[in-house]
Amino acid sequence: MLRALAILLLAAPLAFAAPVPKELKRGDETRILGTWDMVAYSMAGGPPTPQTVKWRLEPGGQAFILDPNEIAIRCKLHGGSSPKGFDRNWPNSSHLGLYELDGDTLKVVIASAGGSARPAELKPGLDVIYFEFRRALTGDK
Repeated sequence: MLRALAILLLAAPLAFAAPVPKELKRGDETRILGTWDMVAYSMAGGPPTPQTVKWRLEPGGQAFILDPNEIAIRCKLHGGSSPKGFDRNWPNSSHLGLYELDGDTLKVVIASAGGSARPAELKPGLDVIYFEFRRALTGDK
């Protein structure tokens, strides 16, 4: 009887645990979807400057740069790595990078043209292109 009571007491918290919030269940592949306003851009170590470009990220790695026309690109996340990897693929070239997704802020750094190695840090630098985005206020999430 004591053994059955002990098992019941140990299992009770599992049976009545609060559900995991939907936001915690979704991975970056889902949370990154939507339209993003580029708020800063830096190339070759220059200071980040304001921008008016948008990126729209869709399921399956499909992405569009909206400036003012839609330029189709492919993106791939490597969320299991640390730091998290980001690959941007143009029709004729690929750029290896890193990303950080924190709520409605997305930071991306990719190797400059010709760079074959993934950047080591998520910050502006001489051999990288740095982007910072805020989620657009369009209701996309």
